[in-house]
Amino acid sequence: MRAFGVSRTILVADDEPDLLRLMARLLRERGYTVLDASDAWKALRMADAHSLVMPGMDGAELAHHLCLSRPGLRVIYISGYVEGDEAPRSVHGECALFLPFLRAVG
Repeated sequence: MRAFGVSRTILVADDEPDLLRLMARLLRERGYTVLDASDAWKALRMADAHSLVMPGMDGAELAHHLCLSRPGLRVIYISGYVEGDEAPRSVHGECALFLPFLRAVG
């Protein structure tokens, strides 16, 4: 997808295969180029290979590394493994935003 001459590539990193496939498919259907990684190390390798940037580190750590190595990059990271307001809402200033993944309680 191109908007105002800018390529839209999204790196999706998640260790849950079904969720990774779903997120990647939904984004591709909306015209994005998607790089999908099943762990943090693969995400970092893909980011390096594609001029972007989970076992290995958590989302906040990955977002922090990406923000430091790619000034101007915007990161959104999601996790279902936090409770209440434990997780930070942002990392490294304005670069990264945390969105909690809300699960249905049943």
